[in-house]
Amino acid sequence: MFLEKLLSFIKNWFKALLFAGLIILVLRIFIFDTYTVTNNLLEPTLQTGDFVAINKIKHGSRLPISILSIPFTNLYSDLISLPYLRIPGFSKINRNELVLFNYPLESDIPIDKKTKYIKRIVAIPGDTLEITDKTVFINKILIDTIDCLKFNYRVTLNKKEYFLPEQIEKYDITNIQEISEEGIYDITLSKKFADSLSTQKNIKYIRVLKELRGEGSDLIFPQSKFVMWNKDYFGSLIIPKKGDTIFLNQNNFEIYNRLIEVYEKNDLYEKDSKYYINEVQTNKYVIKNNYYFVLDDNRDNAKDSRSWGFLPENHIIGTPSFIWLSINKSDSFLNKIRWERIFKSL
Repeated sequence: MFLEKLLSFIKNWFKALLFAGLIILVLRIFIFDTYTVTNNLLEPTLQTGDFVAINKIKHGSRLPISILSIPFTNLYSDLISLPYLRIPGFSKINRNELVLFNYPLESDIPIDKKTKYIKRIVAIPGDTLEITDKTVFINKILIDTIDCLKFNYRVTLNKKEYFLPEQIEKYDITNIQEISEEGIYDITLSKKFADSLSTQKNIKYIRVLKELRGEGSDLIFPQSKFVMWNKDYFGSLIIPKKGDTIFLNQNNFEIYNRLIEVYEKNDLYEKDSKYYINEVQTNKYVIKNNYYFVLDDNRDNAKDSRSWGFLPENHIIGTPSFIWLSINKSDSFLNKIRWERIFKSL
């Protein structure tokens, strides 16, 4: 009798847990996701140790692509994959919005199993983006009006002076790097704080660090000898939009080759200054999908679209909604939880 009751109890609990697990799985697939911030590239909006709730339905829930996977783990099989499909959302993706996405540059991995990142949308399909002297213009209109943007500055202190602890805290100074024992440092902070810091008695000189126009970089998209862009002078670049036609030439081939070949699954190659798409000679291609351009708020230490290019729409997961927990791992045990950030809206 006791054994029967015990088995019945276990069976009922198993059913309840299974049902609850299925509900959570459905919610995670269609309604929300979670993400843990592990860097300072979007500070102060997002800080290291923030646990973020991701809204999937706002821009439309992306259906699972790797269906042979174990829920809540990274274990999967790519033997069977479904095509990309998104349930219609109730809002379009807007400029200045944060998005969670899968990193496009990872290869030979299903889209929904690629590493996840959060970054800020600065350009949407059809926009023309240009970065001039660290400032972002979209369709020739200045959009960089966010006070929290951070840049790298070189600071020279007066003789026998040093950064005061209260200055580091007040001005949210990060990434302090000593350049010279003569009191020269590179630091990261916002323009507002840089202007205020320059008035302090222990500061002799402060300037933002810049790269020069035409000074190309192997670390900057599209890594081409024909395109001399860097993180401070980038573009002009048209963000591809579904239905747009592009005309390939030596100056833009490396801008669009990954898009055409990898993201839109075509066979593309160049031979004798001629271009072949799916074995047909042509210099014309019609874009099949929408693309975006994302930046970090910590502009000079970023790993964003300036480094790896376009963000395909099918890689977008959702948009951060609120912070449900925030833990400062470097603080004391009693102060680890940042109570003031819990349930902070994004």
